[in-house]
Amino acid sequence: MEDIRVYQKLEGGKNDDFWEDSKLIVTEIIKTKTEQADSESHFKVSKVEDLTEDILKIFLNKTYEELANLKSTIITRIKGSHDIDVDYWNTVLKLLTVKMAEKRIHSICEELIAYREKVKLTTPPSPPTAPVIEDIIPEPSTVTEDNPLKEFYDAYQEGGYSPILAPVNRPANIITPEEDSRLLILQREFIHDIREKERTVLKSKNLKTARKQMYDDHDEEFSEVYAPPDKKTSTDLKLPRFYNKIHTGYEWHKLTTNQYDAENPPPKIITGYKFNIFYPDLQEKVRRPQYSVAECKEDPESSILTISSGPPYDNISFKILNKEWNFNSREGFTCQFAKNTFQLWFYFKKTIL
Repeated sequence: MEDIRVYQKLEGGKNDDFWEDSKLIVTEIIKTKTEQADSESHFKVSKVEDLTEDILKIFLNKTYEELANLKSTIITRIKGSHDIDVDYWNTVLKLLTVKMAEKRIHSICEELIAYREKVKLTTPPSPPTAPVIEDIIPEPSTVTEDNPLKEFYDAYQEGGYSPILAPVNRPANIITPEEDSRLLILQREFIHDIREKERTVLKSKNLKTARKQMYDDHDEEFSEVYAPPDKKTSTDLKLPRFYNKIHTGYEWHKLTTNQYDAENPPPKIITGYKFNIFYPDLQEKVRRPQYSVAECKEDPESSILTISSGPPYDNISFKILNKEWNFNSREGFTCQFAKNTFQLWFYFKKTIL
């Protein structure tokens, strides 16, 4: 029923009689199916079915004109007489209306079928298909010197109709699947290392929070600023404030466990650093400070850690141990700039013996 309403709306009033007849028939079918499925009034449904069958027998073998005349007679009888069973004749009139709708739709279908048959008869036949190449090429026994087809037959036998295979210019830098996989792995490792370096673990709000987070029995304050010999001093820039610590601890491996124990531990060594540099007056808020590590020429066992930001702050450098860093965030590596504070916390990789 909904589909009929959609099609009727799309056609915008065109063929309204057809769609109204369809709705009338579908409504009657739905009503009949509903009555048949009603188990609570089974006896009543049976009576209605018997009455419907008797009424439909009246409409058998009648043309549309005869049904129309019967409808007019029933309407006149209902309006002019009071001694008849009005409910019965209303039922007959309703079923008659449905039957007439079926006749109209059946007539439309017959007209469409006749029109299609007429179109098929008037449609010109399709053009003949092209002959097969085997039908054109003559047999060798029928080709003679005087035959005009000899020239074409010889060319066909020699392959003259086949195109010449052009040389393929392959690029010289073809990468094998193994090399492509290797390069892909290297690119993934490079991206992974960058993300590990830039991943933040802790968030420092201010200097007080930084001091509280950094409190550790094995931490010692580290406030010595390194001044490179070739650095030019500038009166326009100032060094930022900072709060740094050195992380010290014991390194246990096979060598130390053989010589020391818990009561007599090995000497403490520097295991990492924690740098907190404060930039409250940084002019370019979007630009985050960067760090770089360079070798120390006068001390090969040390490195120079330089942190640069921008005006009004000058670059600040610190002298640290020249060891390999552990960039694993789960092991304590932190590199972030939040709340005007640049944090760089890292630990050295442990010695494996």
